[in-house]
Amino acid sequence: WSALQWKSSNEAIHAFADAAAGHSAPIRGQLQLFNDLEAGTTRTPEYVRDAFQTCDSYAQVMERLKVSRHDVIRWLETDPELRIEWKTRLRTEKLLECIEQIKDCTKSTPQIGLSGLERSCSAELRWMRDHAPNLLATLLKSVSNSRSAQAQLKY
Repeated sequence: WSALQWKSSNEAIHAFADAAAGHSAPIRGQLQLFNDLEAGTTRTPEYVRDAFQTCDSYAQVMERLKVSRHDVIRWLETDPELRIEWKTRLRTEKLLECIEQIKDCTKSTPQIGLSGLERSCSAELRWMRDHAPNLLATLLKSVSNSRSAQAQLKY
């Protein structure tokens, strides 16, 4: 807020001290510099939100919006809801891709075993160890340890 047109400088100083202490009441001459934002509102433009809903990386967002990496990071820092939504969507998509790749690998080579799966899908297994270890453990229980026929992967 800003104190304008006070009767005296002392009145302005006291109004400022009251406001700083949280005891301020609206007084003639006091103007709001910033409107109180409603809880849950976001200042991120809708076209930016749309870009984050369809793009899978900083580079894609930068390309689509024709902005710098700094702008992308700034939008994510100032809008925690957008950041959480984007992160959740990317994580879910990556998880589904990993599961699908592992399933395809075990279907194409029914007797692959754990070591073969580790060689064929190392990136997917590494990602799942970091981000979905319980689901990975469930998937790996279905992979045969020996040269026996591959069981159906459960998910």
